[in-house]
Amino acid sequence: MLFTGKTPADGLAPVIAAPTLTGTGASGQAVSNGSMTVAFSSGEAAATTPTVTGTYLTAVSGGNLTAGGSVATPTVTSTGTNAWEAIIKTTTATGTSKAGLVNVRISLTDAAGNTATAGIADPDSTTALTTTLAPVFATGAVVFEFDNRLNEGVNTATSIFTISPDTAPSTDVFSSDTASPYVTIDFGNHATSQNTTDVAATGGEDKEYTLTNSSTTIETDTHGGVEITSATWVDPDAVSTDVLADVASADLNTFVWAPSSLAVGTHTLTVQAKDDAGNVSTAVGSTTPTSFKMTIKITARADYSVAIKPGSNLISIPAKPSETDINTIIDSDSPIDFVMTYDNDTGLWLVASRDTDADSDTFDTLTGNLSTIDAGHAYWVNSDRFLTLKFAIPRASAGEASFPAIINVYEGWNLVPIGDPAQAAPSRGTTLAASTGMVDPDVYFSGVTWSAASTFDPARNAYVKTTPDVTTTSGTCVPTPLGGTVPTHPCLENGLGYFVYVTKDGVIIP
Repeated sequence: MLFTGKTPADGLAPVIAAPTLTGTGASGQAVSNGSMTVAFSSGEAAATTPTVTGTYLTAVSGGNLTAGGSVATPTVTSTGTNAWEAIIKTTTATGTSKAGLVNVRISLTDAAGNTATAGIADPDSTTALTTTLAPVFATGAVVFEFDNRLNEGVNTATSIFTISPDTAPSTDVFSSDTASPYVTIDFGNHATSQNTTDVAATGGEDKEYTLTNSSTTIETDTHGGVEITSATWVDPDAVSTDVLADVASADLNTFVWAPSSLAVGTHTLTVQAKDDAGNVSTAVGSTTPTSFKMTIKITARADYSVAIKPGSNLISIPAKPSETDINTIIDSDSPIDFVMTYDNDTGLWLVASRDTDADSDTFDTLTGNLSTIDAGHAYWVNSDRFLTLKFAIPRASAGEASFPAIINVYEGWNLVPIGDPAQAAPSRGTTLAASTGMVDPDVYFSGVTWSAASTFDPARNAYVKTTPDVTTTSGTCVPTPLGGTVPTHPCLENGLGYFVYVTKDGVIIP
């Protein structure tokens, strides 16, 4: 072969190794709360300094992402032989701090004029998303997230905390009538994964820079994790206690705390947190931790009240009272002089009555074969005046050595209470949805075959009857008005007792 002495032309573009992204976040897709370092290298020298661009992604019609937002062109510096880095800051592209997804592209030209690139112009490769899902990026895409505030900037108590039971919901001061409430601290919206349809697409730590075009919403935030860094409880005596060790993680951004033996009075719980990107504040770019504070007012549990009218009343209570002695519940000052119930299990009537001294305001105790009042029976109660009968009913607690209440019924007529684990107060609203303390009879009697149920209304001096609704679905009963026409399918009401006719033995489970 004849050697001419000429150097062959270089027609091969250099190869850029996979760039390394270093931010402030932990695992997963690269994330930073202020600046992202993009490091890369090449197999050969560059004739000029390489260029790096970072472009914010935007949503386009059809559920796609495109690099159509603000563009950052950071300074590229050499870090060694054929190695460089660039630092993209949240302020580089817009002049103001901005969160979102950034698409990175690198361009490098060798001495022969061959150009190599890293990253791709369309990072999701036109893959359309039709639901609230995280985007799936194509192989070779170089994308990172800017996240520069905690919890989407929200720090209101009602957006973070819930308490159960809550006797005053939707207020900034949480109230509970138990010494052992259940506190939830929620920085997210309960999505089990960013790659599944979200059940509550409204804000939260994992929805901080959602992209939307037309009716398509794309959840671009893949860093929904939060860590509680401090938790302090202050009781009504101003005693402060560190309870961080007692706050348990329920998922990536939800926590629970179950205190016990809380005194009546006002308590506060104050927590601080840090997200996956290292943000500790709800203010953009701030390094001063935000304190999330809830105020809890613990109150004594109010008695359950059942209104008694002059004459005969057919009543019941929704749950097990703390005191069952008939003469403790109905004391000697009460005008109630007669109480009677029917025991479905034995088929016997149980009665308690007393004589009144006509010349004295002192009444005798109630005597007879009925000595207790409980939640498993309904009662005829006779009074000569209006009064309110009160029952102390403790909230159910976990670990009780008893089974949930049931009511046995037998073929024929039975006398049953209206049991309600929620213990809603008796109420007569204009609609079932607007009322508490009501239940559709088809729902309540769903475990038995029943023909009719009746309660006694002393104001009408008549029975109010309801029957199964065979024409519509359950849940469509109508509350009985205080006066006027009784509806054809009345609701059952807390605080009342009912005679129910069943065609075979069964069990009612409130």
